[in-house]
Amino acid sequence: MRTKRSKPPSTGAASRFAYWQEITAVLCLKAAGITLLYLLFFAPADRPVVTQQTVAHHLLTMPVRATSDEVNHDR
Repeated sequence: MRTKRSKPPSTGAASRFAYWQEITAVLCLKAAGITLLYLLFFAPADRPVVTQQTVAHHLLTMPVRATSDEVNHDR
């Protein structure tokens, strides 16, 4: 009675090509994800315009809060 021999795992160029396809697909997905995060959170369109007038207004109109050290300096 004859039995079928199972083929050994393929270690040729086809399996190496399959690994490279998987690696390339993962790298492309990562690049797309990083690009999406950049566009959502760091894109220049979302940044406010910074001018001398806006900085001066922000610095001069903010109330100065006393820290706990300044308030309790007698104790």
